[in-house]
Amino acid sequence: MKILLITHYYKHKNAMASVRFIKLAKYFAQEGVDVTVLTSMQKDNWCKQEMIPELASNIREIYAPEHRGMKWLRKVYELAQKRGKKRLKKIKNEEKDIDNPKATSSQVKIGILQNIKSYITWLYYYTCDRLENYFLYKGLINEAKKVNLKDFDYVIATYPGAGVHDAGVWIKKTGRAKKFVADYRDPAYNPGGRSRKIEAIHDKKVQDRAVYTADLIVCVSKGMAETLIAQYEAEKIAPVFVVNNGYDLEDHITLENNFFDKDKFNFVYTGALYNGRRTVEMLAEVLKEILEEGIITKNEIRIHYAGSDYLELLSQLKPYGLEEIAMDHGYVTRSESLAMQKEADVVLLLNWNQDNYTGVIPGKLYEYMASKRIICALIMGNKSKSETAKMIREANLGCACEEAEEKDKEFMKKYMVKLFEKFKSGEHIQIESDNIQQYEYSHLAKKYLTILSIKK
Repeated sequence: MKILLITHYYKHKNAMASVRFIKLAKYFAQEGVDVTVLTSMQKDNWCKQEMIPELASNIREIYAPEHRGMKWLRKVYELAQKRGKKRLKKIKNEEKDIDNPKATSSQVKIGILQNIKSYITWLYYYTCDRLENYFLYKGLINEAKKVNLKDFDYVIATYPGAGVHDAGVWIKKTGRAKKFVADYRDPAYNPGGRSRKIEAIHDKKVQDRAVYTADLIVCVSKGMAETLIAQYEAEKIAPVFVVNNGYDLEDHITLENNFFDKDKFNFVYTGALYNGRRTVEMLAEVLKEILEEGIITKNEIRIHYAGSDYLELLSQLKPYGLEEIAMDHGYVTRSESLAMQKEADVVLLLNWNQDNYTGVIPGKLYEYMASKRIICALIMGNKSKSETAKMIREANLGCACEEAEEKDKEFMKKYMVKLFEKFKSGEHIQIESDNIQQYEYSHLAKKYLTILSIKK
């Protein structure tokens, strides 16, 4: 049986988004499937570190070169970013003046002018996003033609981005694969998360193209699957299944260590903060109270961060007087990230759950399971009973604090006090759960193959 996997994020990108298809390809091949992976060398602004991929002997891996159209687009984009940083400071100052009831008519005119400039800026970035996905699509299908990819039983394309799903649709419609599977790591259509209606309309069109062409649809969470089904309630679409992300125990075999001072209680977070959409503020509020009560001292606590948003982390901690307990490790490799998790006393999981955007389960949750570290999940948003919190509580993996549930903060405070007491007494802190084996990628790959009716 032959399967073509299409993804933007693969071995050449040091990003959590790469893991799902790296592992599915690995374990599909181990199950005897003839696996080909088509990915793109097109750079993006989200992945901060490119890597030299180590090719597998039992998987055909094709790295499509970046489309020539991206070269000029990136130059323009980088120039706009530099100008945008300077302009942002000016905008904020002007907005303060406009909010002032004593603002002059000239200042109001500046506000109107700024609204026009803001629209032009949005239109520019929106156009860039559309072009990036178009070039991603063109680069993938051009390479597919060049190497003559054909005769596949299934093509599985994973979203994001839109260009990847469009390439999967093209593979199916040109007869190069018998069936198309639309795989969703993230929701494609989320009207609540868009600032303008035109963005939501475009997202729906992207999703429609994939959904109406797909023979099967696979989502990484139950909530995401239920949301997608509800969006097409009155229409007949392909069957929708759930295959979670997971972890690979082989990844956690590492000789890297000694990242932290073992005399400190070490929290660890590795990853993006999305301009404050992910936040540690609920934990900071609890820690401030615990410190004021003298249960533990600042000198005994550290919050270790690895990523590119350290200044954002400091801004979240500063109102609580905790910026001095933060430590920046910069942008690290995935193996270093796993090693940091393994040495932590508590690993932080930052997420959100809100109307029109439910069922988002960070891939990091599954890595944390394998590390055996206590998980502290901080879940922002106006909706409670998130899938992430439910998984943590049912498997006894740590504590989950949801912004929508005020009582959760009190529970987290009690939980942290117990952990600090164990730490001070020298007791080993580690989760003990027998309910996580179902998330091993070797098991998930077999589940995926069963859905495809390749493996019974």
